[in-house]
Amino acid sequence: LTKTKIVKGTREYYITDIEFYLYCDGHEDIITYPRNCEAGDWFFHDSGVDISFGSNSSFEDGKAILKNNSFFGGILLRGISLIENKDSSNKGVNGADLKDRPGNVFYELFRNFCAFSGVVEFPKLVKCELERDSIEFETHKRKNLLSSYDTDTKIEAIINDTELFSELVEKKVKDILSYRYENISDKENFFKYFKKYFDSCYRYMVK
Repeated sequence: LTKTKIVKGTREYYITDIEFYLYCDGHEDIITYPRNCEAGDWFFHDSGVDISFGSNSSFEDGKAILKNNSFFGGILLRGISLIENKDSSNKGVNGADLKDRPGNVFYELFRNFCAFSGVVEFPKLVKCELERDSIEFETHKRKNLLSSYDTDTKIEAIINDTELFSELVEKKVKDILSYRYENISDKENFFKYFKKYFDSCYRYMVK
């Protein structure tokens, strides 16, 4: 958050909000999108865009196959800030809100590339200078793991209702496994994995 920025042509963005996702042996965070990527690759998915870790998923018919040595994940960009906006308004070039809006972050960084002249001004990470060293950040639980419409208040109420929470977790995990993965028989363990990492503070935000 404090050591890098994103450069796209003449525009520069600070990274203000990120979430970590990792699936590997011993850290089965099943909500992570499977992928084959080099470390540092941009990875696009339904929730936005990640800066990927080195990842080695195997696929069959478009679905991932989980193995003992599966390792994949990345860092979701949940918020960025256009540096030229001196008023810290968190607005993008066309006025879109870039605070806690991973979909808007994706469109801000990866739209309007010419289909004929090749890719120019593609976003890249560069090292920040000393002006960010004094920035502080805080950690939180990741957002929208059960639903994109969940608010903090709603999630707290759901967690306090043990039966409802288990029911929603089971539905979410079954959807993930059927949509992304091939031949998963032992679903009970994945219900446990989801609950285990649901409360982990893997979100980092600039104060």
